[in-house]
Amino acid sequence: MDLSLRDLELRRKDLFRQLDHLGDFRRDTISVNYRKCGRSNCACAHKDHPGHGPQYLFNVSVGGKTQARNLPLGPELEKAEKEVERYHAFVRLSQELVEVNDRICQLRPLRKIENENELEQLKKNCGSISPRSRRRNRPARRARVAGPPASGTPGPGSQRNGDPCRHASDGRRLVGEVAQQRWRRLPGRAPGLWSGASG
Repeated sequence: MDLSLRDLELRRKDLFRQLDHLGDFRRDTISVNYRKCGRSNCACAHKDHPGHGPQYLFNVSVGGKTQARNLPLGPELEKAEKEVERYHAFVRLSQELVEVNDRICQLRPLRKIENENELEQLKKNCGSISPRSRRRNRPARRARVAGPPASGTPGPGSQRNGDPCRHASDGRRLVGEVAQQRWRRLPGRAPGLWSGASG
């Protein structure tokens, strides 16, 4: 049966109310086991005998491993059974709540666009690119190609700007001149051993 939007909203409120009054619950399980003691003279040794029991085990999942403990008959067993039963009710109500909300979202009417100006503004906002996207799509800067300095213009690190050691056009010192400068600073060097040095 197809329900109206109003009916679905009322059903959702009722589901929330049931969840609110659900109380304590556990997702663990209770199993009932029968076992045979292994004595040949015991009644459980017969083929059709189910074994000693029933034995109620409370199965708890801890760290991906299942642990079981005995539940004695009486208040402890009754309490655990009610908590597990409420958990199954919680799962059922939650699943129905998700389905009801999905149908509500499908039937909920859309907001109407007031005028053409709002429509144009929406188009602009949808077509715009975020600043992060602009930075990501921005073309990489081209590396500056170092060339020889213009005629009459001192190059970087040349003697005209006060640096006694000349530099190549890409900013590196010329190997021969660096060695010459180091040789000049050596104390007690023998004269005439460096052909490039001038007195």
